Amino acid sequence: MLSQKFWWKAFFFATYLRFSTLVAGLLYLSVRLVKPSKHDCRVSVLLLSKESFYQDAMTSLSPDERFQVYSLDVVCNKAFKAIASVFLPPEIDDCNYLVSAEPAHAGKAAYRAFLKKVWPRFRRLLHIDVVLTANSAYYAERELAGVLEEFGIPFIVLHKENLKSPGRVDFFKEIYRTRRGQFTGRKILVYNETERQLQIEAGVVLPYQVQVVGMPRLDRAHQWRANHSYRTGGRDARRRHVLFLSFGSKAGLPFIGRKRRSGFDEQGEALDEERASLSWEVLSRHCHQAMVELARNYPSIKVVIKVKGRYRETNAFKASLGKVDALPTNIKIVVGSDAFGYIVDCDVVCGFNTTALLEAIAVRKPVVVPWFDEALDPRLYPYIIDLQDTVDYVSSPKELIDQLKQYALGERVITPGQELSPQEREVLTKWTGNVDGLAGKNVREAIFRELRGTAI
Repeated sequence: MLSQKFWWKAFFFATYLRFSTLVAGLLYLSVRLVKPSKHDCRVSVLLLSKESFYQDAMTSLSPDERFQVYSLDVVCNKAFKAIASVFLPPEIDDCNYLVSAEPAHAGKAAYRAFLKKVWPRFRRLLHIDVVLTANSAYYAERELAGVLEEFGIPFIVLHKENLKSPGRVDFFKEIYRTRRGQFTGRKILVYNETERQLQIEAGVVLPYQVQVVGMPRLDRAHQWRANHSYRTGGRDARRRHVLFLSFGSKAGLPFIGRKRRSGFDEQGEALDEERASLSWEVLSRHCHQAMVELARNYPSIKVVIKVKGRYRETNAFKASLGKVDALPTNIKIVVGSDAFGYIVDCDVVCGFNTTALLEAIAVRKPVVVPWFDEALDPRLYPYIIDLQDTVDYVSSPKELIDQLKQYALGERVITPGQELSPQEREVLTKWTGNVDGLAGKNVREAIFRELRGTAI
């Protein structure tokens, strides 16, 4: 497999020399077919893929034979970032696109003009009907959205960052309005009404451009709950599993990520003093230490610690875990990958400010959430995702260990088809917009509406 460095250099130098045909060929070589279709009226979709977005997109598109799906992994192959770097000044990024300086305007215009040469050449190699991406803010795709719309090709965002506490809504409203600006593509599909209203009020989109479809990858949780029974804990040692979703000191707190080329590190742009002081540092450390203590005290319990694969999250995990001479052998650390398989395989889930807790609620797994240390600080309360009575809140590390132990060792039987409680439905509706398992269907219908008039 060719390295990320190779692709970056190839796209950069081909663009630098203005070889639009070569850039189109490199794009063609970068794309892989992930879902073929033999349907007579198939629709070819290109995903600009990132992990959770890819899961949402494939959950939505896989059931329909009319879709033929291609993927360009924009994490491993930063094609459009490499092309954009030739034209755009380094200060332009996802959180700083509305740069008023003349070089920025000229760079955007030149980038768009180059893409208008590249895309027809690429489309002659690979016919694409619609392009899906994960966020309207990605700076290297902003001009691409406008170009595709000029060619009549829908550029649709299946928005993956939708879990916004009241504090984050206020923060992002400021970021959207002052730094990101108006969306130039066709449609933005969001999980919930909170995200929809935020984007409208911030001036990112007009009301008709944004639609609530729900969280597509939650469909599989509803399907799993309908079709599976399970027994937890008890005498069956194979089922004594605790899943801990690792979180760092800044989980769900204000953060302005900036490019290193602009002179920033993984800490991003400096915030005002009040926001910069917000942290879950003690809470995170105590929770990680509690997982180690749980594993040491109860060797029959397997503790899986799931860490997000991004550089910032792995660093946060190492900092939170602290100096440990040797982890107990019944601790398993998983970096990256999809959490769902671990959720359905465990007895109980523990985490904080993460979408995966909502997946656990949907499959009716017990969920334990820490509510101590900084979680009791009134300044930080607006940044907590409140899951109400659908989860067990615990008030100390000791109580956290005891509650997880009880769920892991106690016996619990769940039969297929159990209905969600009214409160579970309320919480899932608020945060995911998905209590019926039809989010993927909503996405498919939204795409076809935008393709109306095209043979499908």
